Amino acid sequence: MEKIANIFDGKYYVIPQHQRGFSWETKNVKALFGDLDLARDQSHYMGPLIVARTDQADFQDDQLETTVQYEIEDGQQRLTAIVIMLSTLARRIQDLAGEKVLESEELWRKLFYERHGAKHLRLQNSNPVLHEYLLGIVNGELKPVPSAAPPIRRLKDVAEFIWDWYADEQFSLNALKHERQRILNQIKFVWVDLATERVNRYLAFDAINSRGLPLSEFDKIKNFCILIATQRQLSDIDPNGEWYKAITELERFEVGSRQMEDLFVAELYSVFHNIRVGPDDVHSTFVNEYSRLLEPSGSDSLQKNFVDFIRRWAGYAASFAFVAGDSRRSVCGPSLNEHSAHWLEQLDRLNLMGISRPVLAACHNQVGDGDGFSEVARVCEIYTFRMHAVVGFRTDAKAPDIVNLAHEVLRNNRSTFHVRAVLCDLMAENAPISNVISRIGSGEPKYYYDRKVKGWQFTYYFLYQYELANSPQGVPHVNWKAGKQERINTQEHILPQQHRDGGYWESEWPDEAEADKYKHRLGNLVLTADNRVLARKPIWEKIDAGKDVYSFSHSHATNGEKKVKDFTDGQHWGPREIIGREYSLLEFACRRWAVPCCEDEKVVALPGGFDPKGIFGTDSIGYDWGEDCVQGLEGAEEFEGEVDDSEFGVEWGV
Repeated sequence: MEKIANIFDGKYYVIPQHQRGFSWETKNVKALFGDLDLARDQSHYMGPLIVARTDQADFQDDQLETTVQYEIEDGQQRLTAIVIMLSTLARRIQDLAGEKVLESEELWRKLFYERHGAKHLRLQNSNPVLHEYLLGIVNGELKPVPSAAPPIRRLKDVAEFIWDWYADEQFSLNALKHERQRILNQIKFVWVDLATERVNRYLAFDAINSRGLPLSEFDKIKNFCILIATQRQLSDIDPNGEWYKAITELERFEVGSRQMEDLFVAELYSVFHNIRVGPDDVHSTFVNEYSRLLEPSGSDSLQKNFVDFIRRWAGYAASFAFVAGDSRRSVCGPSLNEHSAHWLEQLDRLNLMGISRPVLAACHNQVGDGDGFSEVARVCEIYTFRMHAVVGFRTDAKAPDIVNLAHEVLRNNRSTFHVRAVLCDLMAENAPISNVISRIGSGEPKYYYDRKVKGWQFTYYFLYQYELANSPQGVPHVNWKAGKQERINTQEHILPQQHRDGGYWESEWPDEAEADKYKHRLGNLVLTADNRVLARKPIWEKIDAGKDVYSFSHSHATNGEKKVKDFTDGQHWGPREIIGREYSLLEFACRRWAVPCCEDEKVVALPGGFDPKGIFGTDSIGYDWGEDCVQGLEGAEEFEGEVDDSEFGVEWGV
């Protein structure tokens, strides 16, 4: 391995045009500083510096030192950051010394060579804009950043971060000189010259960029844990073995990709420590938390947390994979709790599993997939639908509450009853059933096609849930459509979208504007197995067109289609019929997405304008839990020890 003190001697490096721009961020530099601190008086390996000696002739600089040109194939980010670090140190040493001193002059000789009286930076970027900006940073001239230049913005951010780091009062003149020695002598690369090794540099570049497999965040955490366990002689914990078991669980449920690995360990870290950390930051956060264990004075409580965290890997990985993957049926087979599987599948279909996944994984880790877990999954689906699909909160809006709740389950053994009560309170405060019904029945277009038709993106999900609720036991229901176009094609407008037909629909709806107002309402939409046949037929033919022609009465019709006849006399499909059917759909919604929390209002006022002509004769809707409702978290804590944790205390839902 070569130390930095030798990397620059007699060499200068060119970053070729085909290399991407500078992409390091301040967190990368911060991690490097952290690694150097952890290394203390030992060397720190920075990985390979892969170069290729060019055909340019060697030359002697003004100090008569032979200088050789190399192109960088891998390592420009690290080398650029080190150049900025060394130049910053040189300027800071000069500032504190009040003059040029031996230590700063040596750094400048590492960074520059002189030829024909001109100074040249030993790291040259073939992109002239990037090179000039880096040269300005090295010379202490931080220039304004062009608006559309991300690599230059990152160079500026990194340069400012490094300057602030070394400008800290902890760095006296002697401390800066010591830091200079550390960087020059302790940072080491494996230096590889492709030309000398007779390696095709273009194939090597392709291999580096296309086939290389950098460590995942979980890999890096595992390796750091091995370091700590070895240093502290923790013979009762095996980070590598626990890592392997966790990876095996993720792969068993077919969620073993690197992205899912990182998501898993970030989520576990967040839940375990009750702090939100993203996949990109979990390793650095972990190191910052537990690096004190590399010191002899590391606390016993911190070590206990460290060991406990590692021991959670395999079990939590199994629960995370069970919740996050869609292969749970094939993996678990007959032992799978059907109710748990059902509610997780609904969350999969909402495509919003990530919102409640920490709570679900923590509960599954504690109680398995039995009835207690299935009730949590059920409430999580309701919570997700109400909060995000209907009311429209951002997916991360209540993330700290969800992480805290998962933490309470994982670390403090709170029951699933407690979980459901907390979710009750969150819904009561942010998405009460009155708001949910008001938004669903608002009269705004619910049909979603594209940006031109600004409907509700969850209409298909709503209609599909209605379909399931009306499916007789033992009778197959329509299959869920995963593709966007399939979902669009299976939503039938009973009053057709194109209603100026010169016939039945135009006579039924003579006011075109009124027809346009009603055609995308929820009460006019139904799932269908064949909307091409239905087209613009009059209502009586849509209801029944004979034995061999598809209609709402056909044996292959959906459950929703078969119920359309309940809302018409068979001759008319106007505002009264659409409002009547929509009222029924709102009654369904109130049952399906209400929970037995007393905060869910028993009687809900219908949204203004729901029945503009008074044709339906009602202004409210509701679902009465009677005396069996749960008084939110406060009530749950009062009765938590007195109820079977597998039940919410009442029969509820559809």
